[in-house]
Amino acid sequence: MGHGSTTAWSTTDFNTADCEKLENGLKLPVIISVACVNGNFVGKDSFCEAWMNAGNIENPRGAVAIFGSTTNQSWVPPIKVQAAIVSDFIINDTYKTVGGLMTNGIIKGLEIYGVEPTGEGVKMMEQWHLFGDGTTMIRTRKPEKITLKISSESIAGESQAIVSVIDSNDKPVANARVTCYTKNLEQMASVTSNSQGVARVNIGVEKGGEAYVTVVGADLIPIVDQHIKF
Repeated sequence: MGHGSTTAWSTTDFNTADCEKLENGLKLPVIISVACVNGNFVGKDSFCEAWMNAGNIENPRGAVAIFGSTTNQSWVPPIKVQAAIVSDFIINDTYKTVGGLMTNGIIKGLEIYGVEPTGEGVKMMEQWHLFGDGTTMIRTRKPEKITLKISSESIAGESQAIVSVIDSNDKPVANARVTCYTKNLEQMASVTSNSQGVARVNIGVEKGGEAYVTVVGADLIPIVDQHIKF
């Protein structure tokens, strides 16, 4: 929270040029900026865009997502929304994605300040924008390494992948997103692992065929493109 401009956090004198000088690597923050016009994307790149555009694949830096205002922003209700996201939704693991946090934060602000067309609640909703992918899962703990145990069975001539997701303590991981797909991505399906850490995925591959598995989840180190032969 502080004063802002199209190109800076004015209170701390941190600007768009400073974003490109960051050395945070893959420790990419999710930023909820309560400040004026940080997200004013009309014309030259805004402060929010500078955070998102900083670095490259070889030298990552900047942020993974930032919530910023396109116009002059009030202190309240935005600070109430910021508090709800940080002190309630994140602490209590209520929502796992950037979009879930920001959308429900806005809804909280509307609940408190109303939905009158010219009121503070609607003003906040209209001016605050998310820069980044709303489906991005946030990490609130040290990400955990997982392993997969994969087998298959044939059902009506088609092979089904049975994927068990196991954590570093050899315990099952529930609610991991298991996606199975062919090399050309013509066949694909996603299933969430159950309480035993098991996901059964059928993408219509015949016995003897091949596919790949990617597994992601909250506070998990992803496994990407693990090969399967049915």
